[in-house]
Amino acid sequence: MRKLIEILLIHTYQYLELESVILQPNNKYKDLSHIIADAVSNNKIGLTKDTKDCLDVFRELGNFSAHKAFYNTKRHDIKNNAMAYRAAVEELLYKSGLKK
Repeated sequence: MRKLIEILLIHTYQYLELESVILQPNNKYKDLSHIIADAVSNNKIGLTKDTKDCLDVFRELGNFSAHKAFYNTKRHDIKNNAMAYRAAVEELLYKSGLKK
C-alpha cells in the first residue's frame, strides 16, 4: 500500500513537471514523509481534502509493517482504511496522468 502511494506521488510530480521539488541534490527522492508534506501543501498538485487527510495513514501502516519487529498489520487495519485508500489511489492515477 505504502509503495503504491509513493510511486503514484512521484509520477504525479513528474507529470506536473515538479519533480525537482522532491529530489535531493544527489538526484535521489526525498523520504516519503517529505513528499507527502509537500503534496499536501502544494497547490499545483491540488489534492482533495480526503486524500490529504489519509496519505500519512498509509505511510505509517507501511512503516509499522516494515520496521517494527513486533507489529503485524492486520486485516482490520487495512479494512478500516480501504475506501480512503482506493479513493486516494484513483485520485493519484488521474493526477499522475496514468488514467484519463
